[in-house]
Amino acid sequence: AVIRNNAVFNTNRALSAGDLGGYYVIDRTGSSTGVVIANNYLRDYGAPNRGIKGLYLDDGVSNVTVEGNVVTGSGTFGAQIHSGNRNRFSGNIFDLGDTGRQWALLYQNSAGRGNMVGNVFENNLIVANFANADALQGNVYFSGNSPNGFVHPAVSGNIYWNQQAGGSLPHHGDIADISPAIVDPRLSR
Repeated sequence: AVIRNNAVFNTNRALSAGDLGGYYVIDRTGSSTGVVIANNYLRDYGAPNRGIKGLYLDDGVSNVTVEGNVVTGSGTFGAQIHSGNRNRFSGNIFDLGDTGRQWALLYQNSAGRGNMVGNVFENNLIVANFANADALQGNVYFSGNSPNGFVHPAVSGNIYWNQQAGGSLPHHGDIADISPAIVDPRLSR
């Protein structure tokens, strides 16, 4: 399956449940291959504070390439990997807005779904417009429940920029970028 070159606006706005995504892929067998989500634009993918994801790989979907997408506007998590293996996010833009209540990635496992190995989150641009770097509650990455443990994703080479505060976004913690870049991408709002 290939999801490419789409523009999607105002999804999941009236719904209160958080188990939704602007782009949603599910595979409870974990045997998916050849899935590509590329060069899409997603804006306002869910009501704020509802736990809704922009790019949602759910229930074991594996071997997905997610590249060149732009995720911006209201929602809670730019992306989620839920119980999948060997998924790669690269070259995407995640705009976390100005509320301090949006995160780039939710990484979460469910009981009996394996250890989530080989996932990669690299060379993405993560921007925000928070009044200060402390406005973000925690880290740009959020590690969710894991009743049976998991392997954190390989996170490296991402660019982080907080436009209003002129600098860094928190990118360390349970999930940490091993080679972050704090660089002004010269985006205008």
